Amino acid sequence: MTPKRLELTADVARLYYQEHMNVKEIAALFKTSPSSVSRLLQEAKDLKIVQVVIRYPFLTVPSLGEQLKQHLALKEAYVLPDFRGKYPELMERVGQLAARVLEEHLEEGMTIGVSLGLAVACTARAFTMTRNIHCTVVRLHGANDNEIVESRNLAQVFSAQLGNQFKIIPSPLFLQSRSSCELILREPSVRDVIRIAEESDIALVGLGSLDPSVSTLLRNHLQTEEELFQLQQAGAAGEVCGKYYDARGMVMDTEFNDHTVSIDIRKLRQMKFVIGVAANAAKVEPILGAVRGGLINILVTDADTARLLLKASPGPLSEE
Repeated sequence: MTPKRLELTADVARLYYQEHMNVKEIAALFKTSPSSVSRLLQEAKDLKIVQVVIRYPFLTVPSLGEQLKQHLALKEAYVLPDFRGKYPELMERVGQLAARVLEEHLEEGMTIGVSLGLAVACTARAFTMTRNIHCTVVRLHGANDNEIVESRNLAQVFSAQLGNQFKIIPSPLFLQSRSSCELILREPSVRDVIRIAEESDIALVGLGSLDPSVSTLLRNHLQTEEELFQLQQAGAAGEVCGKYYDARGMVMDTEFNDHTVSIDIRKLRQMKFVIGVAANAAKVEPILGAVRGGLINILVTDADTARLLLKASPGPLSEE
């Protein structure tokens, strides 16, 4: 297709979809036939100049969401109705809900921090921006091995719909020695991106569990089951951005934390919105620890997890 034809196709699509002119009006404006206009509109779809997104209503359980908000002292809580599928299917559904929540909170010029994890990956797959805004997306930690090999990460996936402005921390997430980690963290290119990440307006984070069946770090071969058990015995409740925290949401003094390239997760407390996406009984302790420590202020979960959370007391926020 010639550049002139492409421009004509885009103009016709704009008049039809944005200016709400009908086919006959557009045909008269361009001195052509209605059938020619219809062909141009079809070409606009075929060439993806126009993409149609059908936004089905997404059901939530407002009563559970409100109870969670009050019980856990959150800014907001969103609860997916009961779902009896397997864990990956559950996370796909929760990710779809989280994608809606994220879109509703985005504003022009925001910086968005994103973490690793299945929940965030599912949110990225479901994310569709229906407004034309530009944001910077930044990773909150280094990359795992799979991302390094594939040269693609979740920041790129989100930024594709937000102006293609993204930043990554140019380092693996986990380094073999504490000295190597300290050296990397002193690198200006790493330090500068971490500073931007720590000043994000909004963050989207997964909450890692010590349960091997749902551990992202274990799945990515960054830890062993024995190491997860040892961390659990030491009092770890959950993980966010590659850093472990205890039941009060306080950052733990662990060897793994000393080897990870990541933001200081205490900076999450200063961000306007931190959306935690987590569901499953194995996520209850990570959620409660993150809430107690003020590491998240918005929660997206499912009804079963919500009920388990309502049976537990979050306790006081940490003063770390």
